[in-house]
Amino acid sequence: MEVTVLIVSRNEEKHILNCINSIEKQFSHNNDWELIFIDGISHDRTKIIAKNYLEKKAKYKFKIFDNEKKILSAGWNIGIKNAKGKYIIRPDAHATLEKNYINKALEILKNNPKIAVVGGILITKAKGFWGDIIKNALSTKVGVGNSSFRTGAKSTSEQKKIILNFGCKMTSKQIIFVEIAFINC
Repeated sequence: MEVTVLIVSRNEEKHILNCINSIEKQFSHNNDWELIFIDGISHDRTKIIAKNYLEKKAKYKFKIFDNEKKILSAGWNIGIKNAKGKYIIRPDAHATLEKNYINKALEILKNNPKIAVVGGILITKAKGFWGDIIKNALSTKVGVGNSSFRTGAKSTSEQKKIILNFGCKMTSKQIIFVEIAFINC
């Protein structure tokens, strides 16, 4: 299997289906991938929504796990330990992937053996007055520091300049977790 997609989630019932749908669109002609959904003991319907959707609609392999520790790094480790793919894609549950994100990320990794991890720009979206205020803060150096994946790339064409990003979208070779270490939690 070439690709494992890990979604680590907690209380994301409003976003989880958009995330899953954006991932599925990446593989419209390829079912040789798996999705691993790890729920951090959500208080809302996140796990129920994801489970019901996957059981009824998925034409690919999927696994569902609970993350008793409720923190992202513990969830990532559960996913990594159960992943079968050579490459791991890690979008956050509230994120949606841009068209061809996975193909572009895999192309970079396959054509550049010295690169082990790639990521994309993060475009913050908002709804309403307060959402716009938060979006604007999260898109400035004052709000997030010198994070080029948030502030330095204003367009998709600038995304190519940003190779390493452990933000809300990340693609990596699974071997780096095996050879180096799992994520501390």
